Amino acid sequence: MKKIPKKMFKREVGESRSVKEREEAKTAKKKETAAAKKGAKAASPPKNRSASREQLDSIRQALLKKKESLTRYLQSELSELESVDKHHLADLEELASDINDTDSLCEIMDVGNNTLVQIDHALMKIEDGTYGLCEECHGEIPFDRLEALPFATLCIACKRKQEFIRG
Repeated sequence: MKKIPKKMFKREVGESRSVKEREEAKTAKKKETAAAKKGAKAASPPKNRSASREQLDSIRQALLKKKESLTRYLQSELSELESVDKHHLADLEELASDINDTDSLCEIMDVGNNTLVQIDHALMKIEDGTYGLCEECHGEIPFDRLEALPFATLCIACKRKQEFIRG
């Protein structure tokens, strides 16, 4: 009887391949499977079935109202930041305080701008029917969570996992 080298194995059809060939075949199969899954997701995104049309309309209206008020707030803060009387040179202590206030205001405006981006993303998801679906596990986000945070993109479990990973 003929011995098979350790780095070879028998396939079901009687042919033999090296370990390297076997690993390459596994990798190729995994890539094909991942590509097929990705193509299926892109072709038809899952739809959220838990939120009714009335609930989605209510959330859409709340998002639009929040967007409008946040936009007005950011515009007023920006005009305050640009105002001429804000920048005076009375003394160094006041100048340092003004710089600190300006830095804080810029951080607040950045957070507000990020919230606007999230609101726009949520509105797009409502339009394409994918609102309320977790972007990580593709499960449905509970409606209570969406009411509390209408631009949530992750379910509670995935958000906790993300926060745990970030530290």
